[in-house]
Amino acid sequence: MTEYELRSLLSRDVLALGEEAGNRKQAEFGNRVFVVDRYIFRDTGGTLPALPGGRCPGGAVVDVTDLGPEEAVKRIAEVRAAGFSGSISGPTASDVWRWAEGREGGVRRWLEALRDAGLSLLRGDDAELLVDGWRARRNPALLPQEAWLAIHREAHRLGLQSTASVRYGSGEAPDERVAHLLRLSALQRETGGLLAVRPEPWDPERWPADDFLDLPPTTGLEDLRMVAICRLAFPGVHVEVSWRMVDDKLAQTALRFGADTLSAASWRRWPEPAGEEGPEISDLDQAARLVRESGWEPVLVDETFRFLPQEGNR
Repeated sequence: MTEYELRSLLSRDVLALGEEAGNRKQAEFGNRVFVVDRYIFRDTGGTLPALPGGRCPGGAVVDVTDLGPEEAVKRIAEVRAAGFSGSISGPTASDVWRWAEGREGGVRRWLEALRDAGLSLLRGDDAELLVDGWRARRNPALLPQEAWLAIHREAHRLGLQSTASVRYGSGEAPDERVAHLLRLSALQRETGGLLAVRPEPWDPERWPADDFLDLPPTTGLEDLRMVAICRLAFPGVHVEVSWRMVDDKLAQTALRFGADTLSAASWRRWPEPAGEEGPEISDLDQAARLVRESGWEPVLVDETFRFLPQEGNR
């Protein structure tokens, strides 16, 4: 999709845009909506905790916050060694960048180590906006856009897939939003390694800081527009409804605007997982029911979109 085409989508009638995106979703994925089963692990201790009801998760997100590279690799290997056969994610490009700095072997070494330990994909939650001016203004700790893209390219070359967030509503200019979409689209054309994109509105209540305090929340129409734009800009790539869209009815509507993926109860505001309190998202039955109510067929998958039985994958 060209820059001109992307710009035009930002001003098109949202209902017409939604109809086109919905038709594209139907052509690419039929009547299926993918319900992603994922569970966040703080510390495995060499075991794999069971979910409520004794079920094991389809996808494990291994929390690597504050870990060094050796510890992160070890923790991922522990989950895999515990007999877990689903997808494993957790680290982002920012984590790999942090680990590679000043260490022998650089980015490739740690990507290979993570892959060999059992990592399935690189999480793209830190994509934010791939515009250096925005990144410097909003969060100086974010790695430069070219570094983010280079790490994802290298991950794709090594056989890992990745995801990317599409942040909006954070005071960015329309040109910055378009530039972000163009860079992600170029990455996908180059490597084919982007598995899913997640349109994600900035939440001023969740992340209040400095001038973010004055940002109004995005509107439902803007959220639906961004879902539709992502469907049209990324053919063949999964478009996931972000849990930060909050409302279950809006999430259902997003399925008519081109989204093909829900992360279990991804529209709910769950507290941040802490300690061993349990999963961030767990209500798969409700997610499936809401998909069916929207006229679609729910399909349970892990984060690599491998089909799972309803009971889990072990």
